[in-house]
Amino acid sequence: MEVKREKTLRERNIASYRLDEMQAAFEEAKKAGKWDKKRECYTDFKGNPIVESRSVDFKALLEVIPTSEELYSKKFLDNTYIPNMEQRIREVMLASLKKKEEEKLKKNVKKMVEELKKTAEETIDENQ
Repeated sequence: MEVKREKTLRERNIASYRLDEMQAAFEEAKKAGKWDKKRECYTDFKGNPIVESRSVDFKALLEVIPTSEELYSKKFLDNTYIPNMEQRIREVMLASLKKKEEEKLKKNVKKMVEELKKTAEETIDENQ
C-alpha cells in the first residue's frame, strides 16, 4: 500500500498515542497475568487480544489513520465510518498476532504431513 498524501503531525501523534495505549494495556495485562492460552497472547480487561507496541507496523498504522479532511467529511455522511475506522486501526495493530497464528498453523500442517508420511511408510513396510 502506498500512502496517498504525506501524513501530518496530527496523524503521527494519533498513531503514537494508539501505540502508547496498546503498550500500557499490554504491560497491565502482563502484570496481571492475563495470558490467553488458546490465542497465545495477552488480553485486556475486556478479553480483547493485545500485543506489544514494538510488534506493530507504524507505517501501516499511519496509513489507516484518516487525515482531518477525510475524517470530518466522512463521519457526518456515514454513521458507520467511525466504527469501521476503529476496526481497521485495531486490525492493523493486531496484524502480528495473525502472522503468529499463520506460522503456528503452517507448523502444525508440516507436522501432520510428516506423521502421515511415516504412517504411510510403515503401512507399506508392513504390507510387503
